[in-house]
Amino acid sequence: MKKSFKKLGFVSLAASGVLLGSMNATDLETYAALQKSSHVFGNYAEKDKDSKLTSDSPTQQQDQKVAQNTASNDSQEATTLENTASTDNTTATTDETYTKSTDTTVAGAAQKVETDNTAVQSAEQTLKTDVAKVQADASAKDFDETTFQADQAAEQTAEKALQQAESKLNTDQQTLNTALQDQTKTPTPSTPPTKEEPKHTASSGTPPAPESPPAKKDETSGTPSASGSSVASQLTKDTTMVNNLKSVSVSAMNTTLSGVETMSQQTATIGNLLNSSTDLSSVIPNAQGLNSAFSTLESAQNTLKGYLNSSSATIGQLTNGSNAVVGALDKAINQVDMALADLSAADTQKTQAVTLATASDSPTTTTDAINFLNALKSNLMAQKDAFLNVHKNIQTAVAQAQETYTPSVINTNNYGQMYGVDAMAGYKWFFGKTKRFGFRSYGYYSYNHANLSFVGSQLGIMEGASQVNNFTYGVGFDVLYNFYESKEGYNTAGLFLGFGLGGDSFIVQGESYLKSQMHICNNTAGCSASMNTSYFQMPVEFGFRSNFSKHSGIEVGFKLPLFTNQFYKERGVDGSVDVFYKRNFSIYFNYMINF
Repeated sequence: MKKSFKKLGFVSLAASGVLLGSMNATDLETYAALQKSSHVFGNYAEKDKDSKLTSDSPTQQQDQKVAQNTASNDSQEATTLENTASTDNTTATTDETYTKSTDTTVAGAAQKVETDNTAVQSAEQTLKTDVAKVQADASAKDFDETTFQADQAAEQTAEKALQQAESKLNTDQQTLNTALQDQTKTPTPSTPPTKEEPKHTASSGTPPAPESPPAKKDETSGTPSASGSSVASQLTKDTTMVNNLKSVSVSAMNTTLSGVETMSQQTATIGNLLNSSTDLSSVIPNAQGLNSAFSTLESAQNTLKGYLNSSSATIGQLTNGSNAVVGALDKAINQVDMALADLSAADTQKTQAVTLATASDSPTTTTDAINFLNALKSNLMAQKDAFLNVHKNIQTAVAQAQETYTPSVINTNNYGQMYGVDAMAGYKWFFGKTKRFGFRSYGYYSYNHANLSFVGSQLGIMEGASQVNNFTYGVGFDVLYNFYESKEGYNTAGLFLGFGLGGDSFIVQGESYLKSQMHICNNTAGCSASMNTSYFQMPVEFGFRSNFSKHSGIEVGFKLPLFTNQFYKERGVDGSVDVFYKRNFSIYFNYMINF
């Protein structure tokens, strides 16, 4: 062995050409489920196919009683819609004369109103038929749950169809009113009003009859104001509909589901009213905020309804769903209060103005808008009062479930290949008489990327989290042994074995979702969550190394990290969620430069 190659102290720099590895991600969830929550909260219990239940069966009597209550509630909802349809029919009959107008725009708009009215009346008859079927099913001597549910589904479909038809009619009615207003702004040159009025007065003593039907007038001011009066009249109709919505009663546990269903139906009805009024924003400043608040409330109520009707809903889903509805109700009430405050301020300013000639129809419209908003607030307050019982029933069921539940465990493992680059720099020296044994210390840094087919789990944690970036860094210590060395001392072959002390960091697609979940959990009573994107790591490594010149060499190594990173941890009243990431191993090829 040449003396020069036995000297102490060689600085080495390694640049990786290839770094291969294996990646593992684990999603472990333990949660508490409310078994058959649909039965707990008022859905109909499943019947044994082999048993023959009669009307004397206590279970069937209870089911039929619930069905009768549901049918009664549905009938009241349908009556409100039918009353609106009757009002629409009266309005459309009045507008029928406009179909003969010489103004093609007015005539076309009036024709659409008549077509819409035909659809409304047809949908009303369908709804009446379906309501009668549901009531007959609920009152039948031999109550059949399957038939009742099927007919009730058809009834709800008919109810939605009628709501949509009425919404379209209201939109086209407003278009007609706008066309009539535009018509009054365009004078007819061939028939000046100053010459027409004496002629008709002398011959008949009655007001002149124009060639086309006149525009609607504001009854308060007596001036033509088709748009303003249409908004006012529509608000009056909408106010009546909201006031006619029945009060919701939730008392016993088995009325929880039906109560939430009724609330969601009422919210949907009000949402349709807000959506169908295209001119509402001209009267209510925050009409868009109102619309958004009711949309959020309906979504929260439907989500909770799904949990209540589920065969196995988690305690966390029910608790969070209930809290979401409470928050949405408060938000909607706040939006209504803001709208009322804005209208009151605007009305005061108009009253103090020197002249009101430019807003002659505003008193009626503003008053109708205030009445409409007060009706909305009354409905929301009634819903909130009823929902307090829903919230209480859910808390009672959750408390019972926590005493008796059997934890369910979901464990999802996903594996993927990792690719990356590696770099290290350090100092090595050999010792002993033959200088075959040595030691080196160095710093290292590597980047790895993996693409995991992570489809998530039942609770949706980490859904779609497929791209994973891993960074490792630290210091390493290896024992070296050369089992071959050329006479010149430049060509060597040997083994190395050692370990590292450092850290691992992960950047994961879907990390923002977990941060959001962590924030929600930490702001919920009885829940805590944490996330660790970086952690301590101690890899063990071994491999083969060789120098083929004085300054160049190669090595092939196998690195095995010892610790697993708990990327996400959540503990709540309904169970726990744990997400782990670990680089299982890596195989690397380094080109070494010796100085």
